Amino acid sequence: MVQAHTKTGTIKPALKIYEIDEDTVKELEASTAYDTETVFNLIRSIEKTIRDDVTQKPYLISIGERAEEITMRFKERQKNSQETLEELKKVIAEINAAKREQAERDMPVEIFSVFWLLKNEGIDNPEDKANQMRRVLEQYPHWRTTERHERKIKRELYSVLFQSGITDTYKIAEYGKKIMNVLKGGTG
Repeated sequence: MVQAHTKTGTIKPALKIYEIDEDTVKELEASTAYDTETVFNLIRSIEKTIRDDVTQKPYLISIGERAEEITMRFKERQKNSQETLEELKKVIAEINAAKREQAERDMPVEIFSVFWLLKNEGIDNPEDKANQMRRVLEQYPHWRTTERHERKIKRELYSVLFQSGITDTYKIAEYGKKIMNVLKGGTG
C-alpha cells in the first residue's frame, strides 16, 4: 500500500556554504536560489566563518552576536527573508571590512579587537583608546590566569571608557563586558 502511494525523486543537494569574502555578495546576487534558502545558507556560512576564525580574530564575536540577533528575528518571523538577506549582506560587509582593516593596521589581534568594538560603538579616537588598553594589557600580562590582574585590567578598561566621554555607568559596564568577552575569546 505504501509503495503504491510513494514517489521517488532526486535528493536536493545539501545547503551551500559560502566562503565569506569580497565576492560573496556577487555570488549571492548571481544565485538562482530562493531568498529563504539563501538566508539559511548565509546563516550557516557566517556561523562557520566565525567558528573557524574566532580564535585568530576575536573581533568576530561581536559580529557573530549581531548575526545571531538577525537570525533570531528571522526564525521568529519578525523579519521576512528579503529583509534578513539584506541585513546578512551588511554582516558580510562588516566581516570583510574588519579583515581588511586588520590587515592594514599594525596592531596585535587583541588590540585590534578592542579598537573594532570601540569604533563600532561610536567612541571617539578608538585607536588611541585601544592603544591605551595595549599598555594596560602589557602591564598585566597574566590577566587571563590571575584574578588580581584581571580586576586591574577591568578597572583600567572602565577608566579608558570613562575618559572617552561616556558618563553613563551602565554603558561603561556594558561596553566593558563586551570588550572583556572578546578579549577572553567569548568565554567570559
